Amino acid sequence: MNKLKTLIKISRPRFWLYAGGTFWVGAIAGASELSQLASPLVLLLLIYFMIPANIFIYGINDMFDGDTDEFNSKKDDKEHRLQNTERSWLQSLVYGSLVLGIVLAILTPNIKATILFLIFLFLAWAYSSLPFRFKAKPFIDAISNVHYAVIGFVAYALLSGEFPPLWAIIAAWSWTASMHIFSAVPDIASDKQANLTTTAVLLKEKWSLVLCTVLWVITAILFTQNFPGTILTYLAYVYPLSSLLLLIKPSVIHRVYWWFPYINGIIGLLLFWYIFLSKFNFQDLIQ
Repeated sequence: MNKLKTLIKISRPRFWLYAGGTFWVGAIAGASELSQLASPLVLLLLIYFMIPANIFIYGINDMFDGDTDEFNSKKDDKEHRLQNTERSWLQSLVYGSLVLGIVLAILTPNIKATILFLIFLFLAWAYSSLPFRFKAKPFIDAISNVHYAVIGFVAYALLSGEFPPLWAIIAAWSWTASMHIFSAVPDIASDKQANLTTTAVLLKEKWSLVLCTVLWVITAILFTQNFPGTILTYLAYVYPLSSLLLLIKPSVIHRVYWWFPYINGIIGLLLFWYIFLSKFNFQDLIQ
């Protein structure tokens, strides 16, 4: 039971929707019929991206981040500080999640979805692990964070048979890159102590927030063009507005950062229902 509690904490439950929710939004965007969403493979992949994928993403992070975690206080109050006695069984579960992901990717009867699935697995692994350790390479760390968006691309390609439109890829990349930089700002001090140079460490607080604003504005503009006149158009500007306001008082970013899982969850839910209602109607649910 203690191991299960520890594993759940390592998998960061507050971030489960970043993977599982993204998959579900991609699925509804790619589906042409509601029955596609109830297929065994789609439901199996949803379960995978909700839990095993998060064990994979964050388990790797904890396995390779001992140098930075040593100086990171959030490991004690917000997350879990991995102990040496826990490394062996966590490594087994991480590799198990990786193998399961590879098997599911191979079983996916769509070459585009398979390719995207494998890209997700590679980027999630290479972000923290050696020899790649993208997180220690300025700008590459933010660029590689697109693996969260790739999860949605997998679902879209699986159900539509096509890659997502270019505007959606750019919007998602801009959002994930800015989200990465934003989340790294509170870790600047601990990353410096560990001699880890991230984009946020290189640019420091002010210019990191400026870059976040620029990237989030790109996402907001693309949403405005593709979801005109909807609440999503206005909500998309919550992100650049937040980073702009933090430029005035950057000291509160440590608190604001923990609001984002809720903000992202609400906006993701609204995005899901907007896409659903634009393609289907409630009568489809009861037929």
